[in-house]
Amino acid sequence: MPSAVKNLYDWGFWLGAAALIVSVGRFLDEYHIRSDTKSKARDLLIRAFFYLETINLPDIGRRIARRIRAFGSRFGWIGVIGLWLLGVLMLATFFTITGARSYSLRGQHSPLEWMGHYVDLFGSSIFNSVFNYGVVSLTPLFAGIAGWLLLRLITDTKRDSLALITALLSPLAIIISILPIGLFVGLTGWGGTYGLAVWFFFSGFLIVPFLFLAAILIILIAGRSLLQALRFVAMRMFDAASEPTRSPFVYGCAFLSVLVLFVKLLLGLNNA
Repeated sequence: MPSAVKNLYDWGFWLGAAALIVSVGRFLDEYHIRSDTKSKARDLLIRAFFYLETINLPDIGRRIARRIRAFGSRFGWIGVIGLWLLGVLMLATFFTITGARSYSLRGQHSPLEWMGHYVDLFGSSIFNSVFNYGVVSLTPLFAGIAGWLLLRLITDTKRDSLALITALLSPLAIIISILPIGLFVGLTGWGGTYGLAVWFFFSGFLIVPFLFLAAILIILIAGRSLLQALRFVAMRMFDAASEPTRSPFVYGCAFLSVLVLFVKLLLGLNNA
């Protein structure tokens, strides 16, 4: 049997099943379901509608964003830059103590050692360390600035849709924020032949915390938005099914038949 004819018969079976569900629902509703049973079903749907209307879904994602923003506000921009400079000096001192000499990268030294000593500027090892680590540490600094601006947008907006869009775009925004540093590394030839590769290697680790936080916010905000959408759909269905001019049982069977056809459509797309 050709596949087109087989698909036609297959769809005919599912359409027949949906029509049978609707027909059985109408038959039972008209001849076997009492009026007081229909009234009880309507009352139950109305109570369910008002229950869903009173539910206030906790906005955990934006609560976490507000806590992080409040914590960062205690330090301000001066604190962020101060911590960054402190990290530069601490790592530069570590590199200097562990061995201050200049050598080229030939595969026998670790990227950390090379980053501390490879470029021999003005014959000063500590200057090399400050310069090299300073360039690489601009990655989390720029990512932190981008994350801070995104947190402000998420926490200040009152529209859930805008908060969701901001959260979904936050990983891309964080990655884009560090690209100017990579452009600087590539254009200036920082670190020689392998400078861009080393910067890319370290930047991948340095922005992981920001991407991890963005993923958490996406899951929480998107999850809440999905629950709100499902609640909205359920409320509209309960409102329609509880109309006095309609039977909730006929409505339920009609919805079940639509659901059967929707499942068939998904199965067809999956097998295509």
